[in-house]
Amino acid sequence: MIMGVSAIILAAKEYFFLASIMVIIGAVFDRYDGIVARKLNVVSKLGKEMDSLADLITFGLAPSIIALLFPLSSFKISGYIISIIFITCGWYRLSRYNVSHMSNVYTGLPITIAGCLLAVSLIYQSEYNVHPHSTAFMMLVFSYLMVSQHKIKKI
Repeated sequence: MIMGVSAIILAAKEYFFLASIMVIIGAVFDRYDGIVARKLNVVSKLGKEMDSLADLITFGLAPSIIALLFPLSSFKISGYIISIIFITCGWYRLSRYNVSHMSNVYTGLPITIAGCLLAVSLIYQSEYNVHPHSTAFMMLVFSYLMVSQHKIKKI
């Protein structure tokens, strides 16, 4: 969650490259926080809820705001709508995951992957001249994939 909030603050200051890096660092922390919690035997329902909220901020809200302030800044109202769609689909994806039974597959693209891929594309976009429509299209595709019924094997 700290990485997601940091990314939002950096994006507000127009440090888009660094903001996107914070999202990716957040993914590294997200990968290991559950492992550490299980090793320390501190797993709880509260922790699961905190993790989901942190995921929504770090992989939903933060990359959407970076995209909105950077490549989608000229889109006006449609940029807001695309960002809201991405965040809402990620929120739905996390909520559906929290009430589902654990299995060896994910239903829909995890928000962590969607947010990280978006952050990587934003890093690329900050270095090269990429048309902003590609970011908008990518966000809409990721939004669809998050709420889809496609099965993705856990690794």
